[in-house]
Amino acid sequence: DEDSEDDDDTDDKDSEDDDDSEEEEHEEEEEDIETKRERLRRWGEFIAAILICYVQLRAYSSCHSILSSSHEFCTSCS
Repeated sequence: DEDSEDDDDTDDKDSEDDDDSEEEEHEEEEEDIETKRERLRRWGEFIAAILICYVQLRAYSSCHSILSSSHEFCTSCS
């Protein structure tokens, strides 16, 4: 009987360790998700900045093509 009680105690300890390791894994997964979200947010900002620069460059170049034919738009483009 005593041996069987000892076995039960060991099983309880093992199950507690399993619970702890599951919690640690869950926390690691949450950290990984947060890291990935942060990385995606930074990439999104980077791509948005490139698109804004591209649009501004297109507007600037089209404005200068207008300037070559007429000087009326000089103040609006500057």
